[in-house]
Amino acid sequence: MRKIIRNISFAAVGLLGVFGAACTMDTPFGETEKGTGILSLTTDIKGETVTRAGIDAEEMGALRKNAIVYIERKATGRHEVIRKYNGLETIPGQIALAKGQTYLAEGWTGDSVSASFSSKFYRGKTEEFRVEETSSVVLKMNIANVLVAFAPETFDMELTDLTMTVKHSRGELTFTEKGEGGSTLHSTGYFMMPSTDKSLSYVVTGKTADGIDITREGVIENVERAHQYLVRLKGSSAPQFGGGMIKIEIEDIPVIEEEVAIFGRPFIEGVEFDLAEQVVATPGTFSEKMVYVCGYGQIKTLTIGGEKAPEVIRNLSNQDIVNNSQEETAELEAIGIHYNHTYELDPASGKDLDKYTIYFSKEFLDALPENSEEYVIDIFVEASVRGENNAVIKKSNSAKLRIANTEDAVAVKAPVVSGPAPDKVSSPMAVLTTSATLPGALVAEDGVEDYGICYREAGMSQWITVSAKTGAVATRAAKKDFTVTIKDLKPGTKYEYTVYADDYIGKDIKTIETEAPFEIPGASFEEWSTYSAKTMLGNKNVTLPWSVGDKEASFWGSGNEGAATANMTLTNKSGDMKNSGSYSARLESKSAMGMLAAGNIFVGTYVKTDGTDGVLSLGREYNGSHPSGLSVWVNYRPGSGVSVKGGNESFVPDGFAGGKDHGQIYVALSTEPIEVRTKASNRKLFDVNDPAVLAYGQVTLTDNFAPDGELKKVEIPIEYNDRAKKQAPKYLIIVCSASKYGDYFSGSAGSVFYLDDFELVY
Repeated sequence: MRKIIRNISFAAVGLLGVFGAACTMDTPFGETEKGTGILSLTTDIKGETVTRAGIDAEEMGALRKNAIVYIERKATGRHEVIRKYNGLETIPGQIALAKGQTYLAEGWTGDSVSASFSSKFYRGKTEEFRVEETSSVVLKMNIANVLVAFAPETFDMELTDLTMTVKHSRGELTFTEKGEGGSTLHSTGYFMMPSTDKSLSYVVTGKTADGIDITREGVIENVERAHQYLVRLKGSSAPQFGGGMIKIEIEDIPVIEEEVAIFGRPFIEGVEFDLAEQVVATPGTFSEKMVYVCGYGQIKTLTIGGEKAPEVIRNLSNQDIVNNSQEETAELEAIGIHYNHTYELDPASGKDLDKYTIYFSKEFLDALPENSEEYVIDIFVEASVRGENNAVIKKSNSAKLRIANTEDAVAVKAPVVSGPAPDKVSSPMAVLTTSATLPGALVAEDGVEDYGICYREAGMSQWITVSAKTGAVATRAAKKDFTVTIKDLKPGTKYEYTVYADDYIGKDIKTIETEAPFEIPGASFEEWSTYSAKTMLGNKNVTLPWSVGDKEASFWGSGNEGAATANMTLTNKSGDMKNSGSYSARLESKSAMGMLAAGNIFVGTYVKTDGTDGVLSLGREYNGSHPSGLSVWVNYRPGSGVSVKGGNESFVPDGFAGGKDHGQIYVALSTEPIEVRTKASNRKLFDVNDPAVLAYGQVTLTDNFAPDGELKKVEIPIEYNDRAKKQAPKYLIIVCSASKYGDYFSGSAGSVFYLDDFELVY
């Protein structure tokens, strides 16, 4: 029986970068960041034959060590190698690759020899696969040789000097009774077939008891890899035929295997930092560090401590996380160390995965007394799993978390270090759609000619450097601190970055993801519907710029509900002018009951009518990105003879009454929806200085805009205020009115605004 050696060593079940093992990652990591997927690559080396008991540990170790694995990305007419691993132990637990791309994995190990009694070659290639949020692929490196064995049968005529020679165009093997060349009649020969050869030829020779030479030859047609061809020599005494009948039968035996699971030792890895490197910071500037531990079966022991561990850890009554009591867990949490524990079934092996994540909090690290020597927290894990015949297999591993919080404690003083990675809470504008501003610090006092930030798209290997000395894209905030602004990035894409100084590349690799552009729903106004609204004159059908008659669900709203009392529709679809599709939005200001009703459309919802006034909610949730502007296709024709409602003269420009109307579009980003009320007694209109408003842009049209019957593109710049540096936007607001001062019931009936194809500009 052949044996599949299913290698479940964590080092061969890969994650690129920081995570470990063949585990499907979940809490604390959450969903995979957008733009990048995580590949778990499991490798199998298999192919033992009927003639051997199995691959011994020494041979398997050599096969694993000498294995080469490539990951290739499918490109036009070819495949591009983007990862290469020398040795299965070098494959990380998970591999970060660009999401949505098509890849394949290929690997080989052993010796590719044309013909040998000892050298075997294993090779495998996956089917093409796409990487999504998380993907799992098994790379099976099957034996790639064609196997040949000789089986002389026992029969009643004696043959001596038996040999069998098997060959193809590039090599041959001779099986002999005497064992010349290291072979015997019962050896197995391993052949690597040339691309031009499909068959093996053989010659069997020997002597009968009375000295007659015999020769039998033939061809084994259409041989296949991972098949063993057993050449059976059969005969019986038959003097009438010159001494006996001798024939050869070829038996094609696919290499049959049984599964044997070899479980790797538990995996210990830093999350988004290299556990092999010192964690260096000064008290007050640390960030939380997470250490991930994963083992097959059950983790029996997981301890933190050691002689050079911080005193607060050495003083714990029990440093074994697995076996501590509730009181001991509370002790651990009291000093700022927490952990998360989960179980999960590994579908490849059918065994449980026992997973711990240990959180060394910022508070714990910041509170460590300054020390001239590094702190060393020893981490030890032991796991056990039941293997073949229910035998208990124990595996252990250890690692060290090294912490330096003074200059004297730093083991290797890098010339430059990374600053804290920007996040959307504290630095919402540090990483935008196509640019990112990243911090670092120059540690070396002299001798550094160039330094800055180097970055690459996640899944790539080549660093791109941006110098902090160029001035145009970098600033020195203090003697050592600097920032670099990287430009021309791809939207919605994950990047890795670190610092550099001359030939030094930082070990602390951080990740960012650029903002994805936001596509405004219904921005082309192709779909319209109606809904029923209650008015002072009964229920009325109200026109809505949305496919479904639900004003709460619609991204866009209008003042049509308020105008419905007077049986008017101010905003509707129109095929007269459009930039794309079949329709645009047509806004027309009208008069009713002696008052102006402005044609309008806005992002948000019409809440209710208060008498003859409206209550609106401006803003809809969006993805929090930071556009630089808003573009829209426009045609505007202002009405003349503007009327101003009495008492509102102070709210309109001098000379506005009697003149041409004004049209307006404004865009804003805010932290919450903005309520608008037009009733004079409790009026509340949009205010650019509202604390919720983070960015604003507007355009006012005071005359005809765009040629007759045509739309013209307008781009409105968006400017961000100081509040935007500390708060992330959550709501998008767009407001368009055929009469800018319609909130004060002032303007001209007959003003018409056509709008189509809104788009945020980045």
